[in-house]
Amino acid sequence: MRPSISGMFGLTVLALFLALYAGEEGKKSLPTFLDTLNKGREVSLSDNDFSPPAAQPAVPQPAVADTFSVVTAAAPKQEAGVVPSRFKIQILAGTQEQQVRNERNNLAAKVDLPLSIFFEAPYFKLFAGDFARHSEAETWCAQLKDMGYKDAWIVRIASQKQ
Repeated sequence: MRPSISGMFGLTVLALFLALYAGEEGKKSLPTFLDTLNKGREVSLSDNDFSPPAAQPAVPQPAVADTFSVVTAAAPKQEAGVVPSRFKIQILAGTQEQQVRNERNNLAAKVDLPLSIFFEAPYFKLFAGDFARHSEAETWCAQLKDMGYKDAWIVRIASQKQ
């Protein structure tokens, strides 16, 4: 019976593997592909490579005038009829509307925040709050996580034209 080509290939690979790795300790093995690419360009490190860098010379600073003016950033221009971005906290998302409604009722008894449910197929999403600043949303999000809503996270509601 003749061996198949795939069987011969497997035997060839096995023989090559044994030839490379079954040698005696201390014998030099064949170079790897990376060894052939880097031949003659090896890098070596010295003890100086591990010491902190030398102090940089001081850069002369420009002279500062005795008087200065305070420049304040102007508030970004807001188009007429555009509502600025807001922040909400997503409490949970589920495919069962009644489950999300029950959780909204449970949460309404614990916090004094506006709660809303949005449907974004296939999920019903429960949101808490309507914050103008991200920092306010962060404070409430931490409190909600302490209450057991570990998956709560802040969602930015983009600007919209009215």
